[in-house]
Amino acid sequence: MPGSEGLRWAVRRWAGDQPLQHPWLSAVNDSLRALPRISVFHGERDILCPDAEKMVAKAKAAGTDAEINLYPDAFHLFVGVPQLSESRAALARAREIIKTATAI
Repeated sequence: MPGSEGLRWAVRRWAGDQPLQHPWLSAVNDSLRALPRISVFHGERDILCPDAEKMVAKAKAAGTDAEINLYPDAFHLFVGVPQLSESRAALARAREIIKTATAI
């Protein structure tokens, strides 16, 4: 897992010629208006957690139906490790959200 310096290096490489504030590089830099419902699943131990919380708050302020589901001991991409109880809980919650959204 990269620390803050490693993340800054990766962001600069990923950005290429784009300014770091470009919304394509981070949704938190977009207006977040006129979007469908947003459900964010995030580990609280992830270095990007504050940005996820900021993005959800910004989306709500813009009128978007947005929620964040935080998992205290989870790390970045934890949902990709199905052996973790946090992963199973997040995937179950995602299933609930999708079922509710697609119910006729």
